[in-house]
Amino acid sequence: MLRRQAAKQYGIEIPSQVPMTLVVEHLLAKKDRLAANTWRQYRAALSYAIEQELSITPDTVELEELQAAHRQLARESGYGTNKKGNSTSSNKLKSIKQNDFDIISDYLRSQIGNHQYALALLTWMQAGEATGLRPSEWESAQIIDLDGHTALKIENAKHTNGRGNGSHRHLILDALEPEKVNAIKDMIFMLDGFSREMSFKSFYDGVRSYNYSAVRTALGKRSKYPTLYTYRHQFTANCKASNLSRKEVAALLGQASDATAPLHYGRKQQGRKGATKVKPLAREVETVREKHNQFNIAEYKKVSGIKK
Repeated sequence: MLRRQAAKQYGIEIPSQVPMTLVVEHLLAKKDRLAANTWRQYRAALSYAIEQELSITPDTVELEELQAAHRQLARESGYGTNKKGNSTSSNKLKSIKQNDFDIISDYLRSQIGNHQYALALLTWMQAGEATGLRPSEWESAQIIDLDGHTALKIENAKHTNGRGNGSHRHLILDALEPEKVNAIKDMIFMLDGFSREMSFKSFYDGVRSYNYSAVRTALGKRSKYPTLYTYRHQFTANCKASNLSRKEVAALLGQASDATAPLHYGRKQQGRKGATKVKPLAREVETVREKHNQFNIAEYKKVSGIKK
């Protein structure tokens, strides 16, 4: 992504021909507009990309340019980033405390019968935290029998561009609490019912719009509020807190690589140990690409702000 942006900025038609020194300059130029955590993620990703090119480049001149780019990037700390960030994503929670989840749930229960989407949002919250689905993936999700197991079949939202782990993934629900299984069933049943009145997009937009006002009413004044995507982040944090492997987490999220969740999704410290009861299919775990083992671990910890 950064290379494509740099290509556009410098008028270079083919992104792969942009020297890494220019990509680094492009990133540094936008540093003051990035939140500190976003900066660390970009920096780690770019550092990794440079290291990959260093390992396969035979040309001496290009090798020197790559080494210079890597040194320049390594010298940059988080100083100078935007503390709050300019992106709307900086106002969105990537985790939700159990107490806040309960407060919102209680408020929504009090609104059932008063608002069209109160029960829908409550169901979405419960099913979303239990499964980690992207909001758009609920449109085609279905419960099936899979070799004697109760499973949720999901069409991976990003499989067409190589970022998904196959066209579909399956979550085994056998060990999930009955009330959470019921929430998933209710979600699918609810979507089927609403589909007779409106498109999935209209339904999704309605629930998302109601979430905006409902969480603010329930929680009061805050700097950040949960969105429908927050529950995917919390699911991921719960997976990490439950000590699932990177490949298992990636398979549950439908990601092609095990390097995505550690950088971009909920943190282990924000998870609830034992809260994740769904299991991935073994064959889908095996197809996840292992990318994290190629990282320079010391550099990864340094740029990611990990002290231990």
